[in-house]
Amino acid sequence: MTLNEKRVLIERFRHAIDEVEQRLKGVDEKAWDFVPQIADAWPIRAQIAHLLDADMFAWGRIRKAVAQPDAAVDVWDQEAWAARLDYATADVPRTLDHCRIVRDALADFLESIIDEDWDLFAMNHPERGRKDLASIVTIYVDHVVFHLDLIDRNIKAFRASA
Repeated sequence: MTLNEKRVLIERFRHAIDEVEQRLKGVDEKAWDFVPQIADAWPIRAQIAHLLDADMFAWGRIRKAVAQPDAAVDVWDQEAWAARLDYATADVPRTLDHCRIVRDALADFLESIIDEDWDLFAMNHPERGRKDLASIVTIYVDHVVFHLDLIDRNIKAFRASA
């Protein structure tokens, strides 16, 4: 991966959460708790809480990949986390702020090692196998994009139900 590709990836990672915030601007806060009539759908508020938990896993996985290359990482049960950690009470703006803080700190860390060979830094995931640093960062960029689609779906369903 070239230096420029790393820079682009780091900035995509850093600013992915900004897109979530933009999507929620002007959206009725009642939409944050709306659950569409779709199996296993989560309200936006729960998705935001989930994104912060995922970012905390990103924190551990990225830093572990550098500190202990090829070390095993845990799998987390997102359904158990959502059920037991009261996602329904998450303060959406504050949670987004926390996501931004975590992502900024991780992006700063990634920039501090930008000249190193990222192929050497990796985690071993029990289900996904070995993932190098660029792949890990990409997973967490794509994770936000995945939730943006779900958030858009929820907003559209909320507006249609009104």
